[in-house]
Amino acid sequence: MNAAFKEFLSAQGIDCEELLPLGEGTSNDTYLLGKALVYREKRPSDPYFYQPLYEKRAIDEGAKKGIAVPALLFDEKTGDMVSIYIPGDEHFPSSGARKEDIQKAVKAIKAFHEGEISLPPFDPLRRLAYYQDEAGARLLFAGESEIVASFEEAVSSSRLVPSHNDLVGSNILYFGGKALLIDFEFAGYNDPYFDLASLLSENKIEDEELLSEALYDLFGVDGDPDRLALFLAFEDILWGYWALYRYKMTANPVFQEIYQDKKAAYARRPFFKTMA
Repeated sequence: MNAAFKEFLSAQGIDCEELLPLGEGTSNDTYLLGKALVYREKRPSDPYFYQPLYEKRAIDEGAKKGIAVPALLFDEKTGDMVSIYIPGDEHFPSSGARKEDIQKAVKAIKAFHEGEISLPPFDPLRRLAYYQDEAGARLLFAGESEIVASFEEAVSSSRLVPSHNDLVGSNILYFGGKALLIDFEFAGYNDPYFDLASLLSENKIEDEELLSEALYDLFGVDGDPDRLALFLAFEDILWGYWALYRYKMTANPVFQEIYQDKKAAYARRPFFKTMA
């Protein structure tokens, strides 16, 4: 923990040496600090793209809208931070989500999309090229070129909104009957379909009725199921290469597992099957 954090917290009577691990993430280490605070220590994970200042802006915007856990302390050089501990530690289910889970999560996502905040573009295509270059691999997904070309055409005229871009279940907490978003490291302007596809793909939601529910909750009658299907297939490709890149960086076998999960999900996608 940096000296400024220690000095401030010690002045509040908090023992900064009493850190209880809350679980090991792929890009952060988090600890319970006392009984009411969480200390997050940022690990290097995506240094080419990650800028702590923008994550702080995204957290502040989400907190202002009541859909994010506020940062009480934030180091804009490292991304380390102290936030409020949410008791119960209930997350969006990583599998077996229900209609009400989706409704709560989409409500928070939609509120963030409606924000006004200075963030860089997320740029999925630039990220894909970077991850492929760093992983030293291409064309690992059947029909990959066609899916990527269709995605590039689809986003050429996208309406961009502030987006979270990493909606794994552990980044969505339940508190007070609603969903709160955390870990805005990937935040940036993006097509709103990207967040919806992230929520669905990262949490293994493939039931047709639940997909339709999520699409309606975010876009109403204007939702486009074909566009969502394309984004789901593209994100399998994007995060598959990201996982290979992260495995090359860390040799952590969890990233090989993520890559295999993405390939398996991609093979089940209806959009892939119509393109192949």
